[in-house]
Amino acid sequence: MKQFFKRLFCKHSYQTQRWHWFHGFSTMEPRRIEAEMKCCKCGKVIYVYPERGSNGEEFFMSLKDKQEI
Repeated sequence: MKQFFKRLFCKHSYQTQRWHWFHGFSTMEPRRIEAEMKCCKCGKVIYVYPERGSNGEEFFMSLKDKQEI
């Protein structure tokens, strides 16, 4: 119960854990980035899918050393 309220009221501070290229939810789509981000305070994990050509995609591509999976 304590963990639930900790995550509920946390002011999340996400850090990129890993990212990789994938072909969308159906394999016919062009390649996109899927990034896993984790809150360093409470441990909550979210997945981010930046649009092609956006600043978010350029940011993840600049993190070449973080590429895993």
